[in-house]
Amino acid sequence: MPGYYEAAYRDLARSLIAQHGRLSEARCLRGDYSLVLCFADGFEWPVSEHAGQVMKYGYGGTGPLCFHSFLDEAGFDLSFDEVAALKEHCILRASERMHKDLFRAQELCPTGVECDLCKTRFPVCKYLNVTIRGEGAVLFDCPHCRVPRVYFAGSQP
Repeated sequence: MPGYYEAAYRDLARSLIAQHGRLSEARCLRGDYSLVLCFADGFEWPVSEHAGQVMKYGYGGTGPLCFHSFLDEAGFDLSFDEVAALKEHCILRASERMHKDLFRAQELCPTGVECDLCKTRFPVCKYLNVTIRGEGAVLFDCPHCRVPRVYFAGSQP
């Protein structure tokens, strides 16, 4: 179960992605742990301690834990240890570490997917193990039924 900060930064990532599209890159700037998050629509969000944000990198602690949670929710495949080891003047680019089917599934199914067996709706996230087939068919493994299911994007409520 994630802690308060991890959950808050996952929520923040989902909100910003919903508004601005996927996170395309994260720029780790000066030695004061400043970040700039760049989104698909061109929006750039400067993150700093002065803005009340605790996302940081380059050491072990709450700041890197928050940054890791944000990046993880955005689909970047970095461990906490990798975030803690980042240095200034580093740029993380989405194209290097993104899973294209996940983002396509998020576009096709913004309210999630529903299992036709257990009738449970799940948000599309990297833990769902999604695959896109054809036009709007999203294959996923139902966490409850533990069986592969197909969800058609056109069947959104």
